[in-house]
Amino acid sequence: MRFARKRDANERAIIRALEERGAHVAQLDGAGVPDLVVSYLGILTLVEVKDVKPGARQVHKGKHDDEAYRELTPSQVTWWKKWRGKPAVVVHSPKEAVVLLIQG
Repeated sequence: MRFARKRDANERAIIRALEERGAHVAQLDGAGVPDLVVSYLGILTLVEVKDVKPGARQVHKGKHDDEAYRELTPSQVTWWKKWRGKPAVVVHSPKEAVVLLIQG
């Protein structure tokens, strides 16, 4: 039996912030797969949501930045290293998610 994946507590607020600025957001599910796919101005971005923790860093890119892996689970690291598309990003807050839209 498979159980629904636990979502980070801040994910709903992040989705709301993105949608309020005109982005379309879909939640993803799967072993190691980022939490969200975001479409904004014709650009698709994969987004991994992590809960805010003391000392959390700002938005960071995935596969091309080994520092980003420190927060990922082993299955996420495996998936991200195999991904050949635009690198996914990690966000911790609605503010970081909005910065993601602005920076593209």
